[in-house]
Amino acid sequence: MTRSALPTGLDVRVTRVLDEPMPDGAVLAVALVAAGPVASINYRYTLGPDGTLFFVRHSGKPGDWQVPFDQPLPARPSAKVDKAEVDSLLHKLAAAEFFQHPGYEANPRAQDGSYVIIRARNDQGVHTVVFHNVRPDYVTELVMFPLRVVPQKS
Repeated sequence: MTRSALPTGLDVRVTRVLDEPMPDGAVLAVALVAAGPVASINYRYTLGPDGTLFFVRHSGKPGDWQVPFDQPLPARPSAKVDKAEVDSLLHKLAAAEFFQHPGYEANPRAQDGSYVIIRARNDQGVHTVVFHNVRPDYVTELVMFPLRVVPQKS
């Protein structure tokens, strides 16, 4: 495993996600971005302190696969969860020492796979970590969270 500060020369898809500011009202922003040329698996969400969740997937339409998201987060919430659930997720981040993480973690042997970009806000500000083909339990939980709470189209 490689664990370091955010390196220069990150994949352009990761850079594009990081270039978008985290919404002021969000305490958590998570993006799953394919490391290969299949943008249709990409999705992202933001979560507010009150449990308001905004979720969007890549449309799946043909286009530049290096553009991770071809549509914005929705104007209206996709779901609402209890504040206790928000607090639980933030507690898990703190317990995993997310806010002390240097910013980048990768499996150098893996190819393609995915990036998980997590930004979380605490009293100190916003902290960002990019995981490339690495999924500690709390990262897996954050990746799966919107799929559990947002009604999925069949």
